[in-house]
Amino acid sequence: MTDINLSPKKEILLKYIGIPLKNNRCPGISPIGIMKGLFIFSQEVKKDSVKENSLYEFIPYNYGPCSFEIYEDLRFLTHLGLLFPKFIEGQNWKYYSLSKKGKLLDKQIKIDIKAFKFLKEIKDFIIETPFSLLLKAIYKEYPKFAVNSIFKY
Repeated sequence: MTDINLSPKKEILLKYIGIPLKNNRCPGISPIGIMKGLFIFSQEVKKDSVKENSLYEFIPYNYGPCSFEIYEDLRFLTHLGLLFPKFIEGQNWKYYSLSKKGKLLDKQIKIDIKAFKFLKEIKDFIIETPFSLLLKAIYKEYPKFAVNSIFKY
């Protein structure tokens, strides 16, 4: 057991990263996969199924919706030893998975079962969808988040 108390947003972030991947060949989830997954979750989840202040705020940015708070929270959770960031040769970013300590805490975090299932569906979609198609789908559904994009679709 661990006595770490996280904000509702960090709990959702930890839960999302901790969801097992269908494809075990993947070393974890990238920041863009985290960002886009939590964006879809924030837009589509039934608000009464999550704790107050569980959802990140997003702005239109270079590759669509962005919450800089997610980057801060990834660093914070890594500093606490809850996340295991891994660099992959040829990539300029880290892939995140839960550390042993993170897995213990993840088991203690309780969220609504429907919200969890939805989070899992989103993560499966994010992992299975190529980056360009993912952005196109998000831009089509949420065009106001495409206004500052450097990705031409």
